[in-house]
Amino acid sequence: MKRLWAHRSVRIASLVLLVVAVAAAASVGTYYLTRPSASADPTTSRTAQTTESTVAAALSTIKQSISVSGTLTPTVQESVGFAVSGTVTSVKVSAGEAVTKGQVLATIGTLSLKSELASARATLASAKARLASDRNTLTSQQTKLATANDDLATAEDDQDATQVTDLTAQITSIKAQITSVKAQIAADRNSITVAESGVSTAEDNLTSATLKAPVAGLVTTVDIAKGDAVTGSGSSGTGSSGTGSSGTGSSGSGSNGSGSGAAGGQGLGGSSQGSSCGSGLAAFVIVGTSSWEVDVSVSDSQVGLLKVGDQVQLRTDRDPGRCPTQSPAAGRRSPPP
Repeated sequence: MKRLWAHRSVRIASLVLLVVAVAAAASVGTYYLTRPSASADPTTSRTAQTTESTVAAALSTIKQSISVSGTLTPTVQESVGFAVSGTVTSVKVSAGEAVTKGQVLATIGTLSLKSELASARATLASAKARLASDRNTLTSQQTKLATANDDLATAEDDQDATQVTDLTAQITSIKAQITSVKAQIAADRNSITVAESGVSTAEDNLTSATLKAPVAGLVTTVDIAKGDAVTGSGSSGTGSSGTGSSGTGSSGSGSNGSGSGAAGGQGLGGSSQGSSCGSGLAAFVIVGTSSWEVDVSVSDSQVGLLKVGDQVQLRTDRDPGRCPTQSPAAGRRSPPP
């Protein structure tokens, strides 16, 4: 009995040792299989984590450009000439000179213009005097009519038939004279209106004897010299909108006009073509230097790349204030010998 128990004890002990050995071997195997290698990232053995970061947004410029060529023209361009006829007495500026608005460009003689103004003023004074005289005549006739009416009433009361007949005829004559005088007064007023207009025109013509720059800019053409005889033809210009025009009169001419498109055009009244390369018909040509337009052609594939507000880099192959064939001294005239 004791020997049997001892034998079982040995078997149980051997079994326990075997289990312990197997467990130890499994633990060692598990350790070698699961341990991190020396070169691996130590974080790989940890549980994966999600991280977030915030980065400030910023704008960057993406440049895309197209290259085109075209014609550069000023948006403001004026062809200026005298509005009245006369002889040039002075030329104040030269081609290539910058001028300001209202600056004197040239003058013509004023003797005949002053004479015309004096004559117009005399005509106006005569018309006013005639009106005053006719008004006095009307007052006198109205007084006579009132007196004749009173006398007629007295004659009728006295039953003086002869006196009534004479006074009736007299009253009829006075009324006819009053009607005629009133018509003359109306004509006098019209004469005064015409005479006042004549004075205004003569004053404008005298003022126009001094030619001034209508805009600030660069003088590109001077086509007159001291001693030249000029014929009044007004002025025309080109600008951002409208067309120039001028009119003539018996003693001079007036002008009005704004500008027309940047590419230029011909003003009415025969003053000049709207071009900085003047044809000689205008005394001066002035172009603005602060604003220009470029006429270019863009292909269909490039149109979509353009929008209002895009930056433009402009390069010119010459001075834009000079005609293609114009030398620095071009556009100047020497005084006649």
